[in-house]
Amino acid sequence: MTVFGAGSRYPGQADEKFTIEEKENVHATSNDWTWSDGGVPDWRGQAPDLSSDDSNGQRGDLRRGCHGSNEVGRCVRRNHAAPGFAISDASQGGVSECKWEIQTADGLLGGRFMDSGLFPHQITGASGVFLGIRGTQSVTQAVIAPRRASMTEDPSLRRALGGGSIIHTFHFAPSYPPAIEGPADSPQVYRGDLSAVTVASPAHAGETLISRASNLGFTTPAVDPGAAFPGFPYGAVNSPVEAIIGGRAVDAFNALGWPGEVDVYRVDFRVPDGTAPGMVDVQLRVGGIAGPTVKIPVR
Repeated sequence: MTVFGAGSRYPGQADEKFTIEEKENVHATSNDWTWSDGGVPDWRGQAPDLSSDDSNGQRGDLRRGCHGSNEVGRCVRRNHAAPGFAISDASQGGVSECKWEIQTADGLLGGRFMDSGLFPHQITGASGVFLGIRGTQSVTQAVIAPRRASMTEDPSLRRALGGGSIIHTFHFAPSYPPAIEGPADSPQVYRGDLSAVTVASPAHAGETLISRASNLGFTTPAVDPGAAFPGFPYGAVNSPVEAIIGGRAVDAFNALGWPGEVDVYRVDFRVPDGTAPGMVDVQLRVGGIAGPTVKIPVR
């Protein structure tokens, strides 16, 4: 992992490695088009027929091959030019745009992001827990090769017959990672009675603590951007939230929008049994993205 430096709200914040598995990948092809010159479509002096869609919503292999995929990057020549037709069509191959929506297992939206451009694709926009990220899609690895299917195949059989599996690897540099509020050496961490955890009044192993945090993303019920969180019903954070305490990951609970606050959340966590006394590192990890480290005293 590399270190994300200048421009971050948190200098020194490490990049996050993020992987997505794309399953049932099927490429549909047409039996009606002819190919020549090593795979370049022979248009016979006619404009391409982009009228039929394949299972991925792309308008046939000509669209995929010549208008924004990572398969070709060439000048497509008309073998049989005719008056009124261009001699060639330029294709900026390798350019594509993908939109990713990340959900929890029960269908709650954690966030979205987009990547586009020549490989390695650049992150061009994001929302939710991914808000403000910068980064690239660094690797695309086919675990199982995509299955090539004719466009005449019954689409209802696509899932039954199966397809390929591709692992997409991204490296994110979060500009707004999940963070416990306050200075790193005296964060806003409290006991159940909302008294502050301090050097004079340290936490102890096995104790449940309350933290004030920011940048945890979407909640259910949702609130408008810039709006304060309501009271009951409390806004529960959609993405999975963990606390990393002294290098040990524990599930956080009561991850809620703090009523009356904007982009401030309550996150409860329990100090693991056996935590060594002293100043202990604590950070939050939301949807796989870890925030900056703070320190709390533990006796």
